[in-house]
Amino acid sequence: MAYRKADVKLIEAMTNEDKLVLQAVYYHRCLNEDLMYEFFYKQKNISRGYAARRVRWLCSHDLLRPVEYGEDFPALFLTTFGIETYRYIYEIPKEIYDIETGKTKRTLRLSKELLMKPNNLRHQIALNRFALEFDNLAKDSFEYVYQDEKFVDLYTTIRPDGLISMQNADLFLEMDMASERKEALLSKWNHYRAFLKSKEYREKGKKMVMVFIINNVKDVERRRSLVLSTMQLGLMDLLDNCFEVYVDTPQNLMKLIFEKLTPESITEQEKLQALSGCL
Repeated sequence: MAYRKADVKLIEAMTNEDKLVLQAVYYHRCLNEDLMYEFFYKQKNISRGYAARRVRWLCSHDLLRPVEYGEDFPALFLTTFGIETYRYIYEIPKEIYDIETGKTKRTLRLSKELLMKPNNLRHQIALNRFALEFDNLAKDSFEYVYQDEKFVDLYTTIRPDGLISMQNADLFLEMDMASERKEALLSKWNHYRAFLKSKEYREKGKKMVMVFIINNVKDVERRRSLVLSTMQLGLMDLLDNCFEVYVDTPQNLMKLIFEKLTPESITEQEKLQALSGCL
């Protein structure tokens, strides 16, 4: 498909919520209409019907492309034109100079780099819901950075499904849809073993927490038992004061995060103790 420049008149016809949706779709790789309504349009008292029309408008103008995966709402990804429009709206340069390599590099991923196979989309949409809920609850209370696995650059020896980096701690999000059997879980723990033995882990000097999210599972306790038993075999012996693991449902883990792990939930002395204990 031929390259198309951003259309200024089209952008002028977009609402503020439309623009925020494009930004969120880029950073989360994809969203669906349900998430767009709940976390962007509904927040501004926009009706479900009008929000649906806005989403259809974005698709009809080749800003978003749907990918079906067997659910009520397809996953929506940015098209090449959608990425160019997003870049123009937020005044993102096309390239930046990389001091390390001495070369210029693209600032944004290509549309084809963000696309995912349909069988991975239930997992991704569940992860994105959790990340957006965190964002909705955190609002402007404290500074943090969220990175999807595709964009993780704060670490080089580990790539969780998602990363929430706060001043006092980094949260490694692992979304579990009960699709991974014992062998696959042990393989995951082997990746974390390598990370906990790495120079990067030793030198990071920051508290880290794996948030293992059991989602859409009928028998949560049975799944948790399997996860913990494989973790006992493959990871527990390396855990220390600087690395914690929590395994639970999305609701319970979100509550735990805001009660125990965010900068606002701990005292300044606890922050210093956490930091000094990991140096």
